[in-house]
Amino acid sequence: MDGDGDVDGDGDVDGDGDVDGDGDVDGDGDVDGDGDVDGDGDVDGDGDVDGDGDADGDGDGDIDGDADGDGDSDTDTTAPTSADVQVVVDANCATSSCHDSSSPAGGLSLTDVYNDTVNVATSYTAASDGSTLDYIEPGDPNNSYLVMKIHDEHEMFSDGGGDPMPKGSTLTKEDDDVIMFWVMGGATE
Repeated sequence: MDGDGDVDGDGDVDGDGDVDGDGDVDGDGDVDGDGDVDGDGDVDGDGDVDGDGDADGDGDGDIDGDADGDGDSDTDTTAPTSADVQVVVDANCATSSCHDSSSPAGGLSLTDVYNDTVNVATSYTAASDGSTLDYIEPGDPNNSYLVMKIHDEHEMFSDGGGDPMPKGSTLTKEDDDVIMFWVMGGATE
């Protein structure tokens, strides 16, 4: 023994397991025990330092780095309008076999998406509490029946709620984003 306090010759003079004095007692590089060995905030090594599911650090859950969550590289400053949504609806829903004005499925015409859906109550009753939803609840996609239909989350209704929309297919991510951001932005005309 040389008087430095290291009784077993392993380099640990104070008995805490840290032989080189850097604070890392198990040698994995993590000096504070949080799982982040390189100090970048990413404890699981997936590149996602803010926990939003992507690695760009802007907190929006997509990888484009612009913080608006829509997957494209521009920062959108305005929400889509009903005219933008009508383009999506005309191409996918307001067709002769679904929600046109001549024979609308479920009694819902989508030829004027704003007046046909925004703050318009459905006839569907929630199995849990007997409440009904509007087709579109401005600012609240989680309480908008059409959003539930598009995302195939409408089975909670006691009377079934029909098939997912659009029938027999799904919207592209871009089309879905137009509708989601319209609703989240207040479903403006």
